[in-house]
Amino acid sequence: MIIKRFLIILNIVVILLFVWMGQKQHGFELNNDRPTLPLVGYLGPSFSLESFDGEQISYDNDLLALGKPILINFWASWCPPCKAEMPDLVEVAHLFEHEVTFIGINVASQDSLSQSKEFLARFHVQYMNLKDPNGDVSRLYQVPPIPTTLVIDKDGTVVYRKLGGMTKSEMIAAIQRGIEGGETNAQ
Repeated sequence: MIIKRFLIILNIVVILLFVWMGQKQHGFELNNDRPTLPLVGYLGPSFSLESFDGEQISYDNDLLALGKPILINFWASWCPPCKAEMPDLVEVAHLFEHEVTFIGINVASQDSLSQSKEFLARFHVQYMNLKDPNGDVSRLYQVPPIPTTLVIDKDGTVVYRKLGGMTKSEMIAAIQRGIEGGETNAQ
């Protein structure tokens, strides 16, 4: 009887240990009920990157601290869908410049600095763009294809994620989700 109780307790402890270890691998702890993943419904993962102006930008301290939804667009200068959506993205960024923080992240591991700067100048991009020279943030945000766009609400929850190019109407609808709250997944 004592051995049976001991084995039951031991099994419970082992199960709890495996659950805890699994949660540690996915980037959150038992006391944190809001895991960070680049997926709809989860908190956007933290990162820090350098802008094209040389300023170090932190997701938590510089972007979320603004208290506005954030649109993050991963791009590269050679990418045809990135080129196709950029005029609409620039226009939509201008329309929502006071309500939403727009951030471009150049997948610089696949691009040269001069080509990236030329791309931004050609499309007259005015919103902040960051360099991801080693692809670390791209991997953190699970960005296999580019462009990939996410909208994160003012509380840091990913409310929209789209792999591939977007139309202007898709951008506006995604931004409305970020402003109003609510989740949608366009993958």
